[in-house]
Amino acid sequence: MTSGKHHARLYQLKVDGEKLSLLGHTRAVPGVAFSPDGTQLASVSPDKTVRAWDAVTGRKVWDDVALPGRGQALAYSPDGELLAAADLQTHWVWVLDARTGKRLLELGTNEYGATHSVQFSPDGRCLATASSVHGIEVWAIERRALTNGGIGVIASVVKSTPGRFHSLVFAPDSQKMAFVDFGGRTCRVYVWQLDGAGPPRIVGTNLLMSHQAVSFGKDSRHLLVVNRNQDVVTIDAETESEISSFPTVDPEREGTGNGLLSLCLSPDGTKLAGTSIDHLAVDIWDRNTRRLLYSLPAQKGSVWWLAWSADSQRLAVSRANSDIAVWNLKEVEQVLAKLGLNP
Repeated sequence: MTSGKHHARLYQLKVDGEKLSLLGHTRAVPGVAFSPDGTQLASVSPDKTVRAWDAVTGRKVWDDVALPGRGQALAYSPDGELLAAADLQTHWVWVLDARTGKRLLELGTNEYGATHSVQFSPDGRCLATASSVHGIEVWAIERRALTNGGIGVIASVVKSTPGRFHSLVFAPDSQKMAFVDFGGRTCRVYVWQLDGAGPPRIVGTNLLMSHQAVSFGKDSRHLLVVNRNQDVVTIDAETESEISSFPTVDPEREGTGNGLLSLCLSPDGTKLAGTSIDHLAVDIWDRNTRRLLYSLPAQKGSVWWLAWSADSQRLAVSRANSDIAVWNLKEVEQVLAKLGLNP
């Protein structure tokens, strides 16, 4: 551990209580997600597999689910019973029984897909995908109890719009979603009302291109994005205006990772986790005070995805070298406090 006037760095030494490593994928891991109760973590990889892990012990719960193409995105339903998975090579989206990995439903087609995001709405009524080929598609999800005690799932498309999109997120109120286009070096963020007939609205421009480019606040009205200057910007989704911003680049902070590339807001709305600009480290920021609290160690393998547990106490980090780490941030902060570096 070292500290300076403007930073504290935590180095990986003995991290038994702070970090859980999940090893098993043979290629990059572009998607991880906690189950709503925090007991499991699911992961997807271009090695064409979906796996489920015990998020406390690291034990594999199941790992025999093979995708038709390069796995890219996944998400749990709000009740934790379903897991949706999509890949970059086909238009298929599979809905699995989250307890067993059994395939319950196939959505889409076998044509080329390039699906970058898949998300359930917080009320569990819809499943949406963002693709650079098929745009945004929203399915209404219905479940039926089977006589054998299993889950039956049916779905129908209720909304779609063409375009090349990624970084799809639902608002907590399930009334709207946000997503980002592939605009080259700069991107635009859109908001789309689920219960309206109008097209998606552009609410922000000049975004930095990243895997996780947008997060909704708990109020379902405010969006957080990172712009080209590496500032975290808060956008009012109703007025389409920027209401605040703060820089993440500190001229006095050393290191090539200075500044944010992407962000992911904790469920309680208090912390921002963000990938450093060199893709190797993860910074934890206080959203309210706009202060950098601490940085998780820079490691080999670019960071692909960040996922918070529902209680905002753990953060899963997946990388391009197939590593998955689950960080117990409460434990990390206790260690920092004992060293006089209370964030």
